[in-house]
Amino acid sequence: MQTDSALSADQHLPVSIEYNWQHIREQYQKDVKKHRNGDIYNIVMIILALAFGFFIAPQVIAVSEAQRSMNERTENQLYYTNHITVSGDDSIFKDNDLENTIQAATWIMLLVSVASGVSLLLLFYNSKKSRLDKGNYVYLERSDFKPIWQFIDEALLKMELDHYNVQLCYFKTNALEAHVSVKDETITLYLSRGLINLFSTNVLYFKSILFHELGHVLQKDKKLLQISNRIFWFPAILFVIAFLISAFNGNFFKSYVGMFGIIFLSFSRLFLKRRNAEMLADTAALAYLENTSIKDVIQKIFTPKISIWYPTQQERLLNIEGRLAKNKLVSTDAE
Repeated sequence: MQTDSALSADQHLPVSIEYNWQHIREQYQKDVKKHRNGDIYNIVMIILALAFGFFIAPQVIAVSEAQRSMNERTENQLYYTNHITVSGDDSIFKDNDLENTIQAATWIMLLVSVASGVSLLLLFYNSKKSRLDKGNYVYLERSDFKPIWQFIDEALLKMELDHYNVQLCYFKTNALEAHVSVKDETITLYLSRGLINLFSTNVLYFKSILFHELGHVLQKDKKLLQISNRIFWFPAILFVIAFLISAFNGNFFKSYVGMFGIIFLSFSRLFLKRRNAEMLADTAALAYLENTSIKDVIQKIFTPKISIWYPTQQERLLNIEGRLAKNKLVSTDAE
């Protein structure tokens, strides 16, 4: 009789799983090239959309409203109850009607302009808010935290970013935070006290986070990309209002359909690019560290951002799992 101990030897062989890191890195680099495309186009469309909301939409709304009122006056004649047409001078009615129309259109223009102005203010506010207060951080010299500097140099070399100058800043918070900015040929890395402490407690987690931030540099993710989508709703909504008014009045319909398509596609492009930027940066940590610790960082270290502009924790993990599954190398080793 066959016992449990008589199982085939193959079932006792240890299985080791490795990944084709070189291929993951090559695929990431191809994705980065696609990701970079269209930056100028996106910026131009943001400016045009804001300009549309601030200058064009109010004018179109006013003209369309005045046109609607004039059409009503032309189509509707005044009658007595015995259907005798008023043939006298009705200019007083027209003057009052036109005055009311102009007043209503003026208010619409004012409200739309204010809303558009708010969108511009939000652009500058978010830009300023995204900068750290200089009083909250200090620059670190290369004599400070030498192991961290050594790793940064190695990471830059591996990612072919070693032509950049690097500034390292330390800001005083126990939270695990990291930020990166690029100006001219200088990368500035902002590391929190909590993150620097992580270097001594879990160096793989620390390196994963740094590779993620440097991934944003490699991807050339502009700060404008990160904040523009927050204010893009305003011109888009204003456009829809102007489009609907124009459509009901039969004015500029074809032109508005085309413009609506352009703005919608631009908004969708920005929306998808912003979300893709985070998942690509996760892939950078995966590919260049050649380790799956970025998965633990996403699950255990950082609190997921609840925002439509960011991929969910599950989406980020699925992205990593998908890339690993496509590049899995399985082998069995005899003992």
